[in-house]
Amino acid sequence: MNHYHESSYHDVAPKLYHDLAMQGIPSTSRNGYVLRFQHPVTITVDRPWQKVVTCPKRDANPFFHLIEAMAMLNNFNDVELLSALAANMKNFSDNGETYNAFYGTRLRNWHMHDDGHLPTDQLERVIAMLKADPTTRHAVAQIWDVADNYKDTKDKACNLCLVFEVVNGKLNMTSYNRSNDAIWGGVTGANIVHLPFFQEYVTCALGLKVGWWSHTAANLHVYTRNPKWEALRDTIKHPSEALVKPAQYYEQAQPLVSQLFNQGQQSSFDAECRDLLNMMLSAIQTGNLSSMAGKVLSNPFLRDTVAQAFLAWFCHSRFKDSTTALDTASHIACSDWRQACTEWLTRRNHKSK
Repeated sequence: MNHYHESSYHDVAPKLYHDLAMQGIPSTSRNGYVLRFQHPVTITVDRPWQKVVTCPKRDANPFFHLIEAMAMLNNFNDVELLSALAANMKNFSDNGETYNAFYGTRLRNWHMHDDGHLPTDQLERVIAMLKADPTTRHAVAQIWDVADNYKDTKDKACNLCLVFEVVNGKLNMTSYNRSNDAIWGGVTGANIVHLPFFQEYVTCALGLKVGWWSHTAANLHVYTRNPKWEALRDTIKHPSEALVKPAQYYEQAQPLVSQLFNQGQQSSFDAECRDLLNMMLSAIQTGNLSSMAGKVLSNPFLRDTVAQAFLAWFCHSRFKDSTTALDTASHIACSDWRQACTEWLTRRNHKSK
């Protein structure tokens, strides 16, 4: 069983990709040929807040990663919003409107089948349990639904559950995964962005510090015909090389305990996050930013990082104004998101010339 323990996923990526290329077992899947590890893989990172994917060869869309994470935190299960940022997202919806296994819905609006189908916010329950007893080992948030075993759907949850524990004033989190794409999901994908946001959300509500995050995948793989895999394969020759530039800005990136919201401001954050997501959706639907004009958000992270990132993406995607997009991105408050967004836009500008 492979176990990687590093400071962040940026240290894990080159080593894991190298091992996967050397040790990976060729296998078939419903979506094509893969290389997979023979046994489950566990990855532990001590700084899960350093989660922004900045690998140029991976070329991940930071605007999508950030806004998808906010949608999950707020259970904003909307295909139109997410597919505007990443067109392929519409292919995972059964009805073209929502997703079957949206993590935000599973975690924040779970329907108890044996309790009159009452919705349950699992994160709220975890927070309450840890407040009542910080030593509890029952703080588990379930994502997998057994009903999916009997359902014909395009969207079955890859991540199964989140387990939270408090140790020495820090909130640790363990996640379990049944099938993990090492490019799109784990290592350099969306999982390393949105899952730690759940950890940070609970941490903020409890007024603690962020601890480590450990992630176990039963089947960790890459699709061999994925062009991204071809672009990343040169790390096989030099496994000690970082897949990202020396991350001066990452050393400045701190846990969002003081940025997401302060203890006691959870409900205000939730309300403003929903307002912002609705404003984004309206802008996408109308093709203009009138929905965001004159709107004042009090939460600094939502106002100065998330909203600012959306404005930069909108200038690039809808207005086709690369100059304004880059200038807007340069004012994103969080240094890691600012760097990732400006680099992504710069690469788009170079490709268009």
